[in-house]
Amino acid sequence: MFVPSGARYLTLKPLADFAPRTVSWSAAVTRWVRLLEGYAGPPWRADRVELVQSFLGQGPRGRPRYETVDTFPLGADRPL
Repeated sequence: MFVPSGARYLTLKPLADFAPRTVSWSAAVTRWVRLLEGYAGPPWRADRVELVQSFLGQGPRGRPRYETVDTFPLGADRPL
């Protein structure tokens, strides 16, 4: 594990790492797209975007803790 400046550092595990090595990346993606192409989830509306900061190792059982830094409203009723 790489440790910059003495701080704990966890690498991001990209989705590509979960595809079997015997299958090409494009074949794995194609399989997921075909599996999900008929899915229509429930409707939902986003009314804001939140900027979130993570604190590695500060949550329960050494997991990350997340804190909302700022909130940005979406839609026509947002202040200009």
